[in-house]
Amino acid sequence: MKNKVSIILLTVLVSLSLYSADINNHIVALSRNGSETLSMRNSMISAAENLLLWSFNFAGGQIFRDTLIKISFQMAEHKELKTFLLLSKGFLESEDEELLAAFKEIFAGRFFYIVTSVHSRGLISPATMELHSKLQIISNDNISVMAVGGSGLTKSMTKTGLKEPEKSTNWLPTKNSFVSESFRDTDAFVQGPAVQEGIDYFFKLFMKWHKVEGHPDCNFPSFKIRTSSQNFFEDKNLRYQEHVQLKFTHNDPDQLFSINHNEIPERMLSWLLGAHSSIVFAQMFFFPPEYYAEQFFDVMRSSSAKKILITNNNIGNGPFAALCFGQLNKANYPQFDEVYEYLITGVLYHKKILVIDDSKVFIGSFNMSANSFSYHDECGIFIEDSAIARMALDDLDDDRLFSTLIVNKADKEQNFAEKALGVLQETFLKHRFF
Repeated sequence: MKNKVSIILLTVLVSLSLYSADINNHIVALSRNGSETLSMRNSMISAAENLLLWSFNFAGGQIFRDTLIKISFQMAEHKELKTFLLLSKGFLESEDEELLAAFKEIFAGRFFYIVTSVHSRGLISPATMELHSKLQIISNDNISVMAVGGSGLTKSMTKTGLKEPEKSTNWLPTKNSFVSESFRDTDAFVQGPAVQEGIDYFFKLFMKWHKVEGHPDCNFPSFKIRTSSQNFFEDKNLRYQEHVQLKFTHNDPDQLFSINHNEIPERMLSWLLGAHSSIVFAQMFFFPPEYYAEQFFDVMRSSSAKKILITNNNIGNGPFAALCFGQLNKANYPQFDEVYEYLITGVLYHKKILVIDDSKVFIGSFNMSANSFSYHDECGIFIEDSAIARMALDDLDDDRLFSTLIVNKADKEQNFAEKALGVLQETFLKHRFF
């Protein structure tokens, strides 16, 4: 144990030495729900004049086509505007692809897109290399803004409202507090020097997938942001905080079909090692790969901080999710003091958040799963600011109101066979698979 922690500490010290270069003159805003996220993303499109970048693995359907049309109007009005889109094939409809091709022709030399596929690591291995970074950026002469988080652009991720009654008291969340009838997410919007890092990362990612998908070699111009004192969020009815210290992090997009160097888990480990009072993970599932799980859990066990996990109740998402993701998830419940399973029927808990000591927050696309640690393209921001941490915790407190608290240690440690049988029974009863 001592040797393991020493190795972790050495990794952390290296990571912390990099952290000293972080800058604290950012403005950060958090969205509460899908309607706020979509409104902010549309506001970014409306403000775009020079550069619009967007990477999403969830995109398709009418909401996506509406957004493409909005982008085309902006491009028609601003002749200098260039748009680059990274998309995943899985959610695109034929009408989406037709519209993309039409805009590429109409705005030749200004509208670029790549449709990415999922590349399997082998016939047996479930590991895949795929686009998973969810990142939107605009950069103009007077302002630059970046959006990072878990939200994509499909109906299920942006539609608001649930089949839940409105709550009569102010402190309880209403149905509009939820991201959609299918997803529950949080996104962060950033102004400041980190946007430049986001732009640089996006173009590396774009060139990677340009090569992977077999397109001819090409070079894209470099873009440099201009700093501005203008606050993009001031009139947007969105919670924000100024003078925030943060660091934009991501995988290494230069690595193809091999384990990525990913700074995200390294920074998470450094935060966990320094935790004093509380560790709160909000994740759709929590099963890091073995080579990282040992480090994470060793550090967590050695910490006196209270450890909380808010996660997905996979039973409501079908038998495969319940038996696979659900069981992997539950196997790690004993590592936490409190586990909350989000239980709104039909809603996938899709958040990727870590809050430490009410003062540090990670928000991004990064799942606590083997693919995110290794092969997926991922990005996120590490924020050191108590006001932003409080905003995130307020939203997580709302999530816990609609979750089941797993309090019985024996239940958390129930063996796989017993739990699998219980899941099968509940799943088959719930979905009537006879």
